[in-house]
Amino acid sequence: KTTLSKKLTTNIFFENIRKTIGVELYSKTYYIENIQNTLLIWDYSGEDRFKPILEMWLRGIMGAIFVYNITNNKTFLHLRKWLDFITKDNKGLPIVIVGTQLDLEDKRDVQEEKARDIAEKLNYPFFECSSKNGDNVEKIFQTIIDYLYKNNNSIIN
Repeated sequence: KTTLSKKLTTNIFFENIRKTIGVELYSKTYYIENIQNTLLIWDYSGEDRFKPILEMWLRGIMGAIFVYNITNNKTFLHLRKWLDFITKDNKGLPIVIVGTQLDLEDKRDVQEEKARDIAEKLNYPFFECSSKNGDNVEKIFQTIIDYLYKNNNSIIN
């Protein structure tokens, strides 16, 4: 999650990144119809011990990106639990499901079809990406932005 956020906001891939503790914030400016908007990205730790804090941060979120590592099936198995947790009080929230580390295709542990199937059943956009080479990084965030704009919501100004 962190390398994805950093790649979007700095266009740099950070090879050795430390585990997120709690939450880290990132931002990126987008112009929509010549109006400056700032997308705020909350990179939340996926550890259960931070769930009580997350519940407080969830108020007012405008979209979510759920990330799993294509080389680690354990991260994929936790996806449904986190989706249920976030969507219980946020019905209709724009969500994108993302498999990361596409550049490590030779070490794949989660089949793309399996993840795509879940995303389609839930009616969520699905991408696989590589923060290392930039594949689909911009498209993931643009999907959320397009949804917000189309539904007359604004990105946090």
